[in-house]
Amino acid sequence: MNRPTPARTSNAAATKRQVIFTVGVGGERFGLPIDCVRTVFRSSAITPVPLAPKRILGLVNLRGHVVTAICIRDVLGLERNMQPEQLMVAIEHRNEGFALAVDSVGDVLELTEEDSVELPMSVTPARRAVTADAYRTLDAIVPVLDIEALTGAGTKSLAA
Repeated sequence: MNRPTPARTSNAAATKRQVIFTVGVGGERFGLPIDCVRTVFRSSAITPVPLAPKRILGLVNLRGHVVTAICIRDVLGLERNMQPEQLMVAIEHRNEGFALAVDSVGDVLELTEEDSVELPMSVTPARRAVTADAYRTLDAIVPVLDIEALTGAGTKSLAA
């Protein structure tokens, strides 16, 4: 009597994969989950929003849609370095558009659970608060930014 053998899964198929889009900010490389990235563009006009948190640069027009521009440098505790035509990465989170001001854009990386590492103890609390994961690549550790924390989607407004 022949017994059916259980289906075998290859190690590669069983490994959970994460695809990230890398950006450069302040000479460092960070990852964004690829599923939230929509496009890369340059913005020459940013409309300030009075009384907005410091990390909010203002509002930008992205193909006829007004989106909130966020300064990743402010979130990470770095000095602002705005350019006349600021490079932005448009993302979508909770059906809302955002534009993240970055210095450069990089590659798309496919990472696995085996590439995952603990954040070094030297990482500041402010950076830990906006970091979802960290992965080792051939040349560095790439922190993946937490979109929820970057956009402030889970926080309550101080204005009543």
